Amino acid sequence: AKARALGKKIDLEEHPKLRKFLNDLTKTTGSRLPDHVVVGFEPSIFVTDVDMTCVDGKLRGRTLFLSLPLCRLIRKDELSAVIGHELSHHLG
Repeated sequence: AKARALGKKIDLEEHPKLRKFLNDLTKTTGSRLPDHVVVGFEPSIFVTDVDMTCVDGKLRGRTLFLSLPLCRLIRKDELSAVIGHELSHHLG
């Protein structure tokens, strides 16, 4: 299986607030930090373990896709719930 997303990979080292947010969330849910975070304009938030192709090329490992428009529309606690839900699919 393969996935495609019209989005750009971001470096969490360059976005310490997002890294802390995700680190805190993974500790709360018992999951692990994704290998990659991709941001884009598609109206979706998901986590996948399949190879993903994005603007920056092919990514291997766990990838979190974040919709920039959705992140602006929902509250932080709602975003935590959605991402936590998606990460929990990959606990086993």
